[in-house]
Amino acid sequence: MYVLINTSNLKVGGGIQVADSLIHCLFMYRQHNFVIVLSPALSYLDVIIDGFDNCTSVIYSIQQNIQGVFWGKNIFLDNVVEKYNVDVVFTVFGPSLWRPKVKHICGFARPQLIYSNSPFFQKMNWVKRIYSKIRENMKLYNFKITSDWLITESNDVRDKLSLLLKNKQIYTVTNYYNQIFDCKEKWKDFNIKKFDGITLLTISANHPHKNLQIIPKVLDYIDEYNIPLNLRFVVTLSCNEMQLKEKYKDRILLIGKVDINTCPSLYDKADIMFLPTLLECFSASYPEAMKMGKPILTSDLSFAHSLCGDAALYFDPLSPQSIVEAIQRINVDKILEPVLIENGRKQLHVYDNAEQRCDKIIKLLEKIYCNK
Repeated sequence: MYVLINTSNLKVGGGIQVADSLIHCLFMYRQHNFVIVLSPALSYLDVIIDGFDNCTSVIYSIQQNIQGVFWGKNIFLDNVVEKYNVDVVFTVFGPSLWRPKVKHICGFARPQLIYSNSPFFQKMNWVKRIYSKIRENMKLYNFKITSDWLITESNDVRDKLSLLLKNKQIYTVTNYYNQIFDCKEKWKDFNIKKFDGITLLTISANHPHKNLQIIPKVLDYIDEYNIPLNLRFVVTLSCNEMQLKEKYKDRILLIGKVDINTCPSLYDKADIMFLPTLLECFSASYPEAMKMGKPILTSDLSFAHSLCGDAALYFDPLSPQSIVEAIQRINVDKILEPVLIENGRKQLHVYDNAEQRCDKIIKLLEKIYCNK
């Protein structure tokens, strides 16, 4: 079976990590041949792929244009399929902007499409809401016309997506933490000044739906009501991305984007993993915190419950009061923290690790190929 792995539309974010993990596992399936279309963001894998005797790589960045959005046409990728006599295509995450001439299975991670009642949209003015609706409907249309099957990262996402794409077969293949968390010899130390209080870690990119602007409001609430909580937030944003007043400088530590090798060190030095996000299909921060034995504080929204279960303490992500109360609870209730950590270790078994995820995807591709 000749498989084309398509990452041509990936630029930043969790999709890069998912594609990286998948590609590293392909050498195990020597009965198949893989043509891997790498986006420029993944071009560093070109050297690694050269060492796999069953893999060939092509570097290409697909551009969003009318032909791709409404008709799924792309001559370059069609030529790759023809040149290598490809049997089936897997796009790591869509919308792919391309309708292959062979069977196509596509990953889905567009929470904006399925969580339309999220508080993220409630915060928008009506103009932005309309614009967002139009944009997401275009993406939904592209999923409809370009893919035969879809893969989601949780059953909650699968169930909601099936209401929008009723004629599509949708499978769940969960995600996991990066393999680096299992390789202590590759961990790098990140030097953070010791703190006599509670350190909350947020590893996140700077997207509006991450809701990181709630953090200064949490500190304001503590100050206004003289609540005896000494907090420090460690956030992976730069000073340009999150401009802070002077009074927050010692209480919100902005460390910028970090290398994955330093993430275990950050978890080690934190007391709590804090994620106030309003929209997700999946977040690696959840299994990372579970792996590192840290309690999770996160948004009381359905996607978070589907991913964390009993391994998290939940709060209203738009309410500083609710967040402070959750922090107080975990600080005062000494039984709660070890219970959350133990529940996290159990919850990890719900997720597919990198090898399991790759194996499930390959088996789906084999099923599609045999039934073509």
